[in-house]
Amino acid sequence: MNIELKHKINWFLLIFLSLYELLTIGCIYAWISAGVMVGTHKELIFVPILLIMLAIWFLDFILWQLRGYEVITMDDDDLIIKKRGKLFNSKVMININDIENLEASKFKLIYLLFTNRYFSPFGVGKISVRYLRKTYRFGFGISKDEALRHIEEINTNISQIRDKYMDYND
Repeated sequence: MNIELKHKINWFLLIFLSLYELLTIGCIYAWISAGVMVGTHKELIFVPILLIMLAIWFLDFILWQLRGYEVITMDDDDLIIKKRGKLFNSKVMININDIENLEASKFKLIYLLFTNRYFSPFGVGKISVRYLRKTYRFGFGISKDEALRHIEEINTNISQIRDKYMDYND
């Protein structure tokens, strides 16, 4: 099984992060230029380093908005969810035996106001997997119908793997 979910672009967040990226790069340039003209202060060297790390982190979010997608695969033991199209690609591996529930996400209004609408990279998605008293959400850029179709496909594969595992142990 291999499912690829394209990330939906959040234009508000993309524009906000792009402007903030430009501001951060401008601050880095100003700080380094001032340090060259006045003379460097070794105790303040952490400021441009911190700003550079911040700029890289924002660039990662910008790339996620522009090129991001998720790949869901399964092997005999794990459900693997990979985020691709960023500087720092991530992978979550969830043991199939630990999965308690796989369902369409249900959001509370307060959760929607602070995450879904403006900050989509922060763990919001249409599909949620509950395992080991944790919840992982993915599939932000898909419709509810697509989410239900993918949930059915993943549940079918999980059932087949669990049945195969049960047959093997008997």
